[in-house]
Order: sequence, then C-alpha cells, then structure tokens
Amino acid sequence: MANAVEERGETHVGEVEHVQFGEGKKGIARALLLQQELLTHYIAMHEHDPSSP
Repeated sequence: MANAVEERGETHVGEVEHVQFGEGKKGIARALLLQQELLTHYIAMHEHDPSSP
C-alpha cells in the first residue's frame, strides 16, 4: 500500500502528521483540520466554476 502511494507522488498520512503537524493526536487533528479546509475550498471553487475538474 505504501509503495502505491509513493509511486503516485502522494504523501502517506502518517508522514504528513509527523513532518508537518507534529506527533500524536494534536498532529492528527491539525492534519484533519487542514484537509477539511482544503476540501471546503475545493468544493466552493467547483460550485463557482462547474467546468473545473
């Protein structure tokens, strides 16, 4: 599973937690908060311009 993720150039959730957000539950919470913000932004942009991918 990790190899398939690396081949696509994506970052494994555990790596994101450790490198950018710190370790433990606080790191996970920060990663999830950022993910939620990015998804909210993406949805808003898509609703504004439905032709976007």
